[in-house]
Amino acid sequence: VLVEASVLPSERKVYGIYRLANGEQIICTVPLTEAEMKIYNRSPDSFFGEMKHVSRGINGPLEAFDFIHSTYSKSSREKLLEFMADWPQLVELNRLSQQELSEHYSAVVATQIWYDIANGRAEKNRS
Repeated sequence: VLVEASVLPSERKVYGIYRLANGEQIICTVPLTEAEMKIYNRSPDSFFGEMKHVSRGINGPLEAFDFIHSTYSKSSREKLLEFMADWPQLVELNRLSQQELSEHYSAVVATQIWYDIANGRAEKNRS
């Protein structure tokens, strides 16, 4: 299920957060065709079938964070801890509130996305 998506016009790609049947969430990129880019450019606010304010792409680490956090800020504390179950600092993470966990998780994922964008390697990243 597509949970959240954003187009990065400079790369002609969609960055999407998908929830798999097992509950795992992944971040994938999907290339856009020339025709899809024309449709997006005509109406970016309704490209995904619903009205959504569209910033003009991810142009920095903070925008990457905002994109990720818009989804994970709604995740439960338990689900966030499940996503981070194999992270080395799990004991410390268990002490954080839902808001702190969502911010931390979003920051780590956004950092990886921005690193991949900056290095031209944003093809498929697991969160």
